[in-house]
Amino acid sequence: MLSRAGAKVTVWDKAGGVGGRMTTHRHPNDPSSHVDMGAQYITAYSRDEYDGAFQRLKKDTFADLASNGILSPLVGTIEGEAGSTRESGDAHYVSRDGLNSVAKHYLRSAGIAPHTHRTLTQVDSRDDKALCFTTSGEPNEFDAVILTMPVPQVLALKGSVTSSIDPANLAKLQAVRYSSRYALGLFYDRHVTSTWTAKYTRDSPVLRFLCWDDAKRSSSSSPPSTTSALLAHSSVEFGREHLESDKAQVQDIMQKAVERECPHLPPPVHTHLIRWRYSQVTSGYPAFPGVEPLQL
Repeated sequence: MLSRAGAKVTVWDKAGGVGGRMTTHRHPNDPSSHVDMGAQYITAYSRDEYDGAFQRLKKDTFADLASNGILSPLVGTIEGEAGSTRESGDAHYVSRDGLNSVAKHYLRSAGIAPHTHRTLTQVDSRDDKALCFTTSGEPNEFDAVILTMPVPQVLALKGSVTSSIDPANLAKLQAVRYSSRYALGLFYDRHVTSTWTAKYTRDSPVLRFLCWDDAKRSSSSSPPSTTSALLAHSSVEFGREHLESDKAQVQDIMQKAVERECPHLPPPVHTHLIRWRYSQVTSGYPAFPGVEPLQL
């Protein structure tokens, strides 16, 4: 939207690729085999409390992503899902090439080449401009800055971007809380069949959610899959208790828990573990405005 309005947009991402919470991990030897490590699907709700303008924007967004082949309906069932999607009229959507395709689509459409491995450390002001510093130490000058990282990471920035926050707003930002969890991707060199596409686990102290990534995006027109990829999200409790634990130990515990949930799995040929220190908001900013302007 900013690019269409004529603004010159620069995108920084501290990771090696774009997507953020929609990050997708690909098998190093087979990019066609991948697993979404964060968000698992995007839900189009049949009813919401937003005004008509936002509803139209949301409808146009889904239409754009669907018409460009980015999103398609999730295939199969989600066991243990709160409520019934089919009864409520809500619909889940996934991406054939992984959910980070959504971010890539909008960057590509806007003609923006993102700068990866850029970690923002400080934001200051000079002559009505924003000076942004990264770990390299070299400042870059912008007219305005939009920060999309979790609130604790915003408050950890140096410079006037945080020191000039009004005390009342600062207290509200400091009160924002997140849960933490781990995500484990498991890749198999053969196709694994299951009675479910995804499921929320209720009895495991380690796991909360499992999803066969290849199954959720398959269709009758798709060629038969010869490999499989499974995503496992840890429970909030496990994530909190093991937040600073050795990742190899965490992976071992989670992998054994997956084997208990899914007996007779073959050994994985590739694994990938992510620690989501800031996973989901448990205590949000009052009234959930979606954006909080900060004056430099």
